[in-house]
Amino acid sequence: MMENYIEKINNFYMPSNGIRKLMPEWQKQPKQISSYTRNQKVCIEAGGYIGHYTSIYSDIFDTVYSFEPDPLNFYCLNKNVQNDNVIKMQCCLGDSHGLVGITLPVKHRDKEVVRTGMYYVTDNGVIPTILIDDLKLEACDLIQLDIEGYEIHALRGALSTIEEFRPTICLEINKSLKNFNYSKKDVYNFLHSLNYIETDFINEDVIFQPKEFV
Repeated sequence: MMENYIEKINNFYMPSNGIRKLMPEWQKQPKQISSYTRNQKVCIEAGGYIGHYTSIYSDIFDTVYSFEPDPLNFYCLNKNVQNDNVIKMQCCLGDSHGLVGITLPVKHRDKEVVRTGMYYVTDNGVIPTILIDDLKLEACDLIQLDIEGYEIHALRGALSTIEEFRPTICLEINKSLKNFNYSKKDVYNFLHSLNYIETDFINEDVIFQPKEFV
């Protein structure tokens, strides 16, 4: 039973073996990120983790799509966020259809308390991968990705959506890019090729906006 592996702390269900606190900035960042959007119809968020961002986005946007591949994190997300305007999917975002696995960085494995929000994609597994373009959205105002270095793959699967709606894009950019042999420069060059420019930094999150709207 999943219930045996979670606990409720400060009104949020979270994995019992995970970090047992929510950082103060987690309450602020979704609102800060959303302030860079031109409209608030549709938000795409990955990874959803336990839904701490999702719950705030659901108060801002008409519809929120939240993606979280880890079963225990996803179970907590479902318990924490039950708003009708949130569509939750236990899968990964990428640039091709297939099955993948997830794992933690070596230094975070086999510990009593682990960083359960740091799972990243591996080659083999049973978790389905879909493309953002598969959603056939009628609007898209924000794509916010915190998927441990896999961000470029998810954006490649969203090229039609990005071209049509020109959403604000927020990416966590840190050392996790090394999981896929990417660098910060690779991410910036990719967004620049789509005519996006970086307009702000919020901790490790970088805000990119279409050049034509800045």
